[in-house]
Amino acid sequence: MSNSILIVWMPSDQIGDEQAYRDYILESLQTGVLVLPSEVSCEVMELPPLGGAEVREFSPVVAPVLGPECGNTPASQTPTGCNAEMKRAIVQRLKAYRTAQGLGSLEALSVKTAHQKGKRVSAETLRNICGDGAPKMPLEDWLKIEKALNTLEQKGS
Repeated sequence: MSNSILIVWMPSDQIGDEQAYRDYILESLQTGVLVLPSEVSCEVMELPPLGGAEVREFSPVVAPVLGPECGNTPASQTPTGCNAEMKRAIVQRLKAYRTAQGLGSLEALSVKTAHQKGKRVSAETLRNICGDGAPKMPLEDWLKIEKALNTLEQKGS
């Protein structure tokens, strides 16, 4: 298997047409002939061996958000230690909330975790928790999430 990649540089005044260029290049490479305008340059770069890594075609698929009924939390990411039971309950509520409210709902939840933007639990952190990647964080942040869930779930009732 070859570890070659094609790098194409476009003039800055053509930014915005990247998708069209990409499609054109892919189609041209499949036919075996690539013709580029003089203002576009390219280079084929050889990469070192990947050390056993397998390269596969990327297919942008959005993973489903699994609710608490799926029980898919790996043991290594399950909150442990002090207040672990309470943290696990918050994780399950957070997953259920996201399942019920849909994508984008964690932004609104983040806003409800604190009035001051710098003190909020970020939507990215909330997404990580939903994806079973709960970071180590202070109990105060877990309580902020619980309070925000309480607030938003009461509004939904």
